[in-house]
Order: sequence, then C-alpha cells, then structure tokens
Amino acid sequence: MENSQETWYIVRSASGQCEILCQSPESSPGESLEEDSLESSLEDRASSDDSSSENVLKRWGPFKTQSQAIAKRVGLIRAGKCKPS
Repeated sequence: MENSQETWYIVRSASGQCEILCQSPESSPGESLEEDSLESSLEDRASSDDSSSENVLKRWGPFKTQSQAIAKRVGLIRAGKCKPS
C-alpha cells in the first residue's frame, strides 16, 4: 500500500536516462525536494560505474503516486526526452 504523503519525481541524468525517485514522508511538509537531494538519491541508485557522478539535468513532478510517475516516464521515453534504463 502506498503512503499518501510520498511524492514521486522523475529525474534525467547526463546520460539521458530517467529514474523515478521518491521523497519520503520524513521530510517536513513545507520542504521541497531539492536538486541536491535528487542528485544524491540518483547516485545512491547508480551502479559503481561512471554514471554515479552524473548530474541531474531535468526533473518532472511531483506526482502523488508511483503509478503516475511511471506513466509520465513512459510518455517521456516515447517522446524521446528520456532513454529507457
């Protein structure tokens, strides 16, 4: 079951790949998801190759559910704005 306080974002790295990241409910309600925290989340998920040092170039969101973020990511891939993982 999804937590209603979670917000989801899509971030594109320098390689052109997009990932879906979640802002956890531990953040304060007025706090927005900053690009630095998105970048660190992306680095945490990246493998040990050179992609871990890439910067976040673009982000989309927030989305209320992970399903909405997935649907948007599919649309971005189809539109050529993101490469599939």
